[in-house]
Amino acid sequence: MITNVKIMQVVGKFKRFPRGPGLLMRGEIDDGECQIPVHAFSQDFPIGLIGQFIVGRELSCYLMGRGQRLRAEVLPFDNQPGKVISPLLSALVHLANEAGGQELEKLPDLSVKQSNVLPPPPHPEAERLERLLALDAEPPDPFPVDPFPDKEAPF
Repeated sequence: MITNVKIMQVVGKFKRFPRGPGLLMRGEIDDGECQIPVHAFSQDFPIGLIGQFIVGRELSCYLMGRGQRLRAEVLPFDNQPGKVISPLLSALVHLANEAGGQELEKLPDLSVKQSNVLPPPPHPEAERLERLLALDAEPPDPFPVDPFPDKEAPF
């Protein structure tokens, strides 16, 4: 049965063959009346996000077992409701915007007049010229100076 489970705590991590790394969490169903173990696997859900963004929120889970053996498994990320995915995407967009903003700082500042006119396109050979200018001007010496000039040759 599929239901929403409120994640209350991250208990620990584990590895299970063939599913790979996973997390054990404490979850609540029935408005907090029942606490159950909840498993999430990295192949289905980005478990690195759970500690920061998911604790206190509801995830869509598949319930297994009965009574004292009742447990839940988190459904894949694609099957989660919008109220789970939306804050995660918002945080990712914010981080990407900050990274892009740092790149924008490297661009030159333009005046109002300059902001209305495109500069001429770069010459096709400009990139090649820049690479050539970056090379060393002097080639390495094929016959370096002997570091031990006082030492006599063995023959």
